Amino acid sequence: MVVAAPLSLEVGLRLEAALEDAEIDRGLNAMRRRPPPPKGAVVSLADIVQMTANPRLVYELIPGLDVKFIAPLTTNSAGFRGAEIAGAKAARTVRILGLGDSVMFGWAVRDGEDFVSALARELARRHPEVAWEGINTAVPGYNAVMEVETLVAKGLRFDPDLVLLNLVGNDMDLPNFIRRRAEPLSLAKSFLAERIGAMRAARARGAAAERPDGMVAAPWVAGGFARNPGDVPPEYRDMVGPEAVKKALVELRDVTRARGIALLWVGHPELDDGARRQARRWRIETVSTRRTLERYAREHGITEVAGPPLSISKRDPHPTPLGHRLIAEAIADRMESSGLTQALIARALGASEPAGGAPLSARDEDDKVSAAAPAAPASTP
Repeated sequence: MVVAAPLSLEVGLRLEAALEDAEIDRGLNAMRRRPPPPKGAVVSLADIVQMTANPRLVYELIPGLDVKFIAPLTTNSAGFRGAEIAGAKAARTVRILGLGDSVMFGWAVRDGEDFVSALARELARRHPEVAWEGINTAVPGYNAVMEVETLVAKGLRFDPDLVLLNLVGNDMDLPNFIRRRAEPLSLAKSFLAERIGAMRAARARGAAAERPDGMVAAPWVAGGFARNPGDVPPEYRDMVGPEAVKKALVELRDVTRARGIALLWVGHPELDDGARRQARRWRIETVSTRRTLERYAREHGITEVAGPPLSISKRDPHPTPLGHRLIAEAIADRMESSGLTQALIARALGASEPAGGAPLSARDEDDKVSAAAPAAPASTP
């Protein structure tokens, strides 16, 4: 009887876990949505995201937010930060769509202070002959695979003219949260021991052991979220590591070229050497922000660009509102010098051939097509 009782509990917990997995799957497949927190609520990251049925997105911002997430935050009905976006793009309008994580999202800054919004304002100041719209789809914790999937699954319907991809150091990592899988048939763990441990941890924190939608924190390995495919659950192995990032970038290149969408990679403060080399091979425009930051620092007597007033602190590199404005300035300057701005304006005004501007999409050096042939999306890197 002493052995039978724990064994019965173990079997019962495994059966309960299997039923919970099935219930979560049903909820995700039905796209059940979490209601947003109350207006004005002070929230954490876990409070403003929900799981999604799309396995390559994992989670997303809850639509209709009006909360304080470090700074005031609202989301529109599409689940993107900021005001509502018109379904149809107006005439004489250039739409810029940003793909990124917490840097582009605007960690600890207010709505409209992120660099996608600041870029639209800066370009409107320089070129009022067309309207400029910024759509910030960034979500804290997203990796490169999730960012590209955001464009494909959500962003293309807004007919963007330019896509900005913000490349950062954690693009190879698991996102902050993943879907819990109970694995009720696994013999590698004790469900009873895990339940007891979770209850103790929850009591110590004064919080629930886990969310009812099955979202849990991703595994943490060597000071960061796991990026080695061998360290992550099987369903996430094609989302992490350098090969996953490369495949995502190839997909992004091909999708944008096939639709004539301009593409620009952003590094803050720098793109790494590998990304710069790949961009040159694919003839993709890039911008690093360091020179703009350093110029501003010299002009204003700032001794270091890593820290206030350009970033939150020396330990937290997320840009301040000033930092976001300088990122926008660096992007706008690069767009001007490359001819991209002029090409986008010409298209918005209905010109068939942008005079003196760069093409909106460029062919790969290895595509082996005639310069006179129509551009075609490449299928391999």
